[in-house]
Amino acid sequence: MKILTIEPTEYHLYGLKSDMSYEEAQQAAKQYREKTKLERHQTQVALKIQRTKKSVDKIYLPSHLTEPFIAELEVMYKNNHERLETVLQHWTSAQKIIEDIKQTPDRYFENRFAIYGYFKTKAWSPDYMKRITKILNQWGSFYGRKTGKYFEEIPRISGSWKEEVLDAREDKEHVRLPAQPLEWVHLQNSQTEFKNNNLEEKWNWMFIAFHFGLRPSEVDSLKNPKNFKIELDVVNKVQVLRVYQSKLKMLAKDYRWKTIPIHSKKQKKAIELIKLGQFDRPLTKTIKRIIGEKFDTYSPRKGFTDMMLADGWQLEDISVFMGHSSIETTWRHYKNKATFKMPKRAA
Repeated sequence: MKILTIEPTEYHLYGLKSDMSYEEAQQAAKQYREKTKLERHQTQVALKIQRTKKSVDKIYLPSHLTEPFIAELEVMYKNNHERLETVLQHWTSAQKIIEDIKQTPDRYFENRFAIYGYFKTKAWSPDYMKRITKILNQWGSFYGRKTGKYFEEIPRISGSWKEEVLDAREDKEHVRLPAQPLEWVHLQNSQTEFKNNNLEEKWNWMFIAFHFGLRPSEVDSLKNPKNFKIELDVVNKVQVLRVYQSKLKMLAKDYRWKTIPIHSKKQKKAIELIKLGQFDRPLTKTIKRIIGEKFDTYSPRKGFTDMMLADGWQLEDISVFMGHSSIETTWRHYKNKATFKMPKRAA
């Protein structure tokens, strides 16, 4: 890890004092990092609010109502800037639906099938449809309070409509279209755009997932230091990252840890990001917009297998690193069958 050298004249910028003990300086540095992270999130949220205030349709989204609605959301999530940022992203998607159906909230219930039809065209997941329905209902409730018009909530999608929307997420043979493996070149080429969009921590999240082959939930869990350990494997004489697998509920807790060797410079960089907590899960639509339609949050994990094979690791070991109970799982779902590597003797 790089050591930051600070001149005494700059101590005050970081909350440091010359008479501090080592422990006090550590605490001050931690507070400085947390403050910096909060300021970044506040900047992101401010930019998001600025964009959402530009209503897509002045008739169905009048600014004299949308701006107070956004202000209400700001108050609701004032202590959770990350959550506010996510809710504003949902509101952006909801505005596009409103532009498409061209109805005021008092008519949403009777036009709910038009909304379900929009879900179908987007092939959204059940969870994302639930979130968008929630923000539409929040907007409708706010609209009803301000205008005095009756608003009836949009029901959660169910029955045959739900089946149709889920079918839209599958191909014609009813096989769910799998995420494609991410390659290092994809991450390299996208880094600048993520940075320019103030999404550097989103890119860091994929960087960590890619270099350790982690499930999305496992990367998220690394925010809690209790869920990972960095140890020395005395047999192989290499540092390893041990990650707690919360999904293995049938096993005793001591058996839920998986081990991944830290053997490359990029993995060591990923460890730095983990220790500093400088990563945040990107939205799938963000990945699709910046990197490509065929990628999602599982793509970095899928790319890990091919990267490790290219580095000379055996599939049996890679399967252990990924936490699979069977090598068949690694081969069937994570090995890119379109790639191959020439043996050293033939190269």
